[in-house]
Amino acid sequence: MLAALVDFGSEHSFQEASKIFQRHYKFSISDSTIRRVTKSLGSNAEKFISNKLIQFENCNQNQTQTAPIQETIFLGFDGCSIRTGKLKAIESSTVKSKKKRYEEWKDVRLGFVKEKSENGKKWFIGGLKSYPQLMGELFNLALGKGMNEFTKPVATADGGNGIYEEADCQFNDLQFILDFYHFVKHLHATAEAMCLGKELAKIWVEHKKELAWEGKIEELKDSLREEYKRTDIDRIRQLIGYIERFQDCISYGEYKELGYPIGSGEVESSHRYITQKRLKIAGACWLQESINPMLALRVLKANDWWDEFWSLQQTKLNAA
Repeated sequence: MLAALVDFGSEHSFQEASKIFQRHYKFSISDSTIRRVTKSLGSNAEKFISNKLIQFENCNQNQTQTAPIQETIFLGFDGCSIRTGKLKAIESSTVKSKKKRYEEWKDVRLGFVKEKSENGKKWFIGGLKSYPQLMGELFNLALGKGMNEFTKPVATADGGNGIYEEADCQFNDLQFILDFYHFVKHLHATAEAMCLGKELAKIWVEHKKELAWEGKIEELKDSLREEYKRTDIDRIRQLIGYIERFQDCISYGEYKELGYPIGSGEVESSHRYITQKRLKIAGACWLQESINPMLALRVLKANDWWDEFWSLQQTKLNAA
């Protein structure tokens, strides 16, 4: 029954979870109780996941494989904004305890590891974390799912600040792939800044896409340098810098032939059903300290660790 209560609380608003619980079990539990219990068990879920990742790391150090070795392993990571709120006291000459709620949008990050197969299973980690934290946890998760020194890690993501560099720092022999949609978006923005007109812009973008697709990155950069010399349009200079940063990440035709994903849609859609479905419901505003416990419960379900987690909780209760 406790598992069901937390299940409802991690899927629905606490008020709605109270109604669902009453329908199923024919007695009432307040939404405040469901909130308290769900968050408490969410903290346990955080510790459970942390212990899992440590176990994967230790097994690797002891040269004990926890899963079949993977020749190639896919990685994805992305962030989404979640609204947070905090009450702060404000100065008042008339009311000593006057407070105001300050709201702020925080970047909650999600990452996954996936086997290279047609229906490859994905395992997730996430939370209100820095990218170094996320990549470190993702590395240990990959160890637990069959990565070893001979595995080729392939990561597809957008070009957000520091994502590529941090992933490359953590994963040896990483093939990072810049999300194709984001690359093309930069081409369109540059064509617009050049005021080429609709038809010429389309031809210009297609030509640049083709050069990248064929792996002709130096030719692509040279053509842009010539255009920058001729026009002195700063947006072209920015695009050259962008391509130089990702010049080893945009040979899209080669990646497709190897069976690598060139779009980051998988992790973006995962955000919708793991993170946003519960943390971004209408009107939701979270305390920062509540985000990671709640997301940990949802990660347990996505990773099929739910039953294992509750078996451990029951063992602890029986031993108490």
